[in-house]
Amino acid sequence: MIQLVRPTEELKEQAFEFKQEFFDHGEFVINGSELFDKTDDYTEWCRSIDANTKEETVNPALPTGEIRYIRSDVPENLSDKEIRWLLENHIITIVDLRSDEEAAEKPCILKKQKGFRYFHLPVTGGGDTPKSLEHLHTIYQQMVDEQMELF
Repeated sequence: MIQLVRPTEELKEQAFEFKQEFFDHGEFVINGSELFDKTDDYTEWCRSIDANTKEETVNPALPTGEIRYIRSDVPENLSDKEIRWLLENHIITIVDLRSDEEAAEKPCILKKQKGFRYFHLPVTGGGDTPKSLEHLHTIYQQMVDEQMELF
């Protein structure tokens, strides 16, 4: 089971070991890490994360101030209990990366659900498709970067 935790000074050594593991395997971008891959100042990085959890100091380019993410397929058939769990754990921002056609064919049930914020940001990566598993992260990063330019 994966457990998401907020970074603290006590986790500094483990965090840098995690980062080094990526680098040791030739991965120099850690997507979703709030630029942890680009910093050597762990304390400042933690401050930045804290700032992004407060409405008055959140980076306006971010769709949410919460630091809790789940990667999933389109949320279908969620029970009331599962929806309550998402809300109680502050997993409230939905970023739908599917094409317009996919989103129309299988709408996200959380799109109009009270308590959730929904963003439809269809990504195409300039029409590029991954040529290998190693190329996949580059395509995803390119797709997100293209959409963030719209903000």
